[in-house]
Amino acid sequence: MRSTLTSLTAIAAITLLGGCSTNPDSEKTPASTGTPTVEEDTATEEAAFTLEEADAEDIDRALTALVEEVGEEPAQITELNISNSAVGIYAVDPSAPDELNAWEYRDGSVGPSNPVDYGGDTEALSQNLFSTADVSASVIENALSEAPETGEIEDGEVDGLTMVWMGPDLGVVMQISVSGERESGLVRFEPDGTFIEVL
Repeated sequence: MRSTLTSLTAIAAITLLGGCSTNPDSEKTPASTGTPTVEEDTATEEAAFTLEEADAEDIDRALTALVEEVGEEPAQITELNISNSAVGIYAVDPSAPDELNAWEYRDGSVGPSNPVDYGGDTEALSQNLFSTADVSASVIENALSEAPETGEIEDGEVDGLTMVWMGPDLGVVMQISVSGERESGLVRFEPDGTFIEVL
């Protein structure tokens, strides 16, 4: 009887252990297919800057990243450029006020700076400076949207924007290049979005 009970106990133990065992195939994590996830796709889309789809948030994100790289907020700049796929500025180095550097935001990040040869005339450099605090992303978005119609350029499309100081008479001007099938022009606005003229 004792041997019979021992055998039954052993069988029961084996059965319980077998029931608790893990099937390796049932818990395997599916192998990665190498296909980007939705999150990765979204991050890539947000990182890429395109003039055609840019809104105030995209422009502000680019400007914020550029100013951070310059190392001074607000940054002192002589020029702001927005092209089809990038945003760039010419900014004074806060640690060396007589040096001017070019910075560019593209594909979600700011590249290394490049020195700008402005001729060494520090007085002229100082006169041409304006602050990034005077640059409004929402005003730029509206100006880019309104430029073709405001400039009365039929089937016009925006090619780019330049914001620069144009002397004591005009001050800082936002100039937008617009091209159509039969004509093109430069549509000018003040920094607050007020229309100036078409060239």
